[in-house]
Amino acid sequence: MKHKSITIIGTLFLVSATAGLFYLFCMGIIIPHSMKLVDCTNDVVTFHLRIPKGNSYSLVLATPGKGMSIISPYQFYGQVYVSDGTLMKIEFPIGSDYTMPCNWLKDSSGLILNGKSTNCPVLDEFIRSGQNYDFKIVFDKPPPSSTSIWLVWMQAVKDKGK
Repeated sequence: MKHKSITIIGTLFLVSATAGLFYLFCMGIIIPHSMKLVDCTNDVVTFHLRIPKGNSYSLVLATPGKGMSIISPYQFYGQVYVSDGTLMKIEFPIGSDYTMPCNWLKDSSGLILNGKSTNCPVLDEFIRSGQNYDFKIVFDKPPPSSTSIWLVWMQAVKDKGK
């Protein structure tokens, strides 16, 4: 009888340990997220943003339809300004010549506006999750009014909703 209860306790311990490891593994899985920030209805668009928990932040210009080609059909250019309310954190140019296409948005094609693949700064170097920032995008030549600006980032399952 003693041997049988040790086997049962050992089995329960093994099952509990496996479930715990599986839980920790699942909570560490990184998944992409996206959030619409503003429609491009004017030459100047502004928005306030509390940066969600995560990393690999990218600004994306959402364009109508899916299946964007490698070359953007839109010609646009301008400047992005990011401040923390008192200090200018970064400013950088954006434009159709700097973008990379992406399929990160559910119902739209997208053009990545910043990051290593665009020769524009990586936002992670200048912004921090949980902090508030004011964004201002000034278009010298705006994209069509049917476009919008989105934030796309990677986030661990355990940080969802933060």
